[in-house]
Amino acid sequence: MNTSFEGISMRIIFFAGKGGVGKTSIAAATGIRAAEMGKRTVVLSYDVPLPGDDYFNAIEDLFQRLRGVDKILTDPETTSVRLVTNPEKIVLKETQRAFMYFSLYKMSIDSIVMNRILPEGLKDSYFQVWKESQSRHIEKAREVFRPIPVWNFSRA
Repeated sequence: MNTSFEGISMRIIFFAGKGGVGKTSIAAATGIRAAEMGKRTVVLSYDVPLPGDDYFNAIEDLFQRLRGVDKILTDPETTSVRLVTNPEKIVLKETQRAFMYFSLYKMSIDSIVMNRILPEGLKDSYFQVWKESQSRHIEKAREVFRPIPVWNFSRA
């Protein structure tokens, strides 16, 4: 079996984050967009718990099983990680931890996707404090992850 990846043009993007932040939705949307752009696209979902040590042990196990492709997974021209998070204090702390671990594994993090942002047009006073809190957390994320871009994804 030929396991060489020479001459194959591909892009691997990992979407990681705490359970319930919308990783699958963001991954699916990215896959649809790539397909619309004419790219041959495969989207795989592998749910590993975060923030427990099991998550990072699973990544280490994956690296062991994929011995020989580690150069591909750590090559920023081929592979990148997009961390999906929400504008909430605890979730952002967990995202910072994931960022650190992916960095330790020398994986390129190309963006942070901020999901579940309340829409700007929402004027109900019930949501005002929540929107202000989200704005503070989004700004904090931009400071913490700079120069990595933070993309906002709000509900329609």
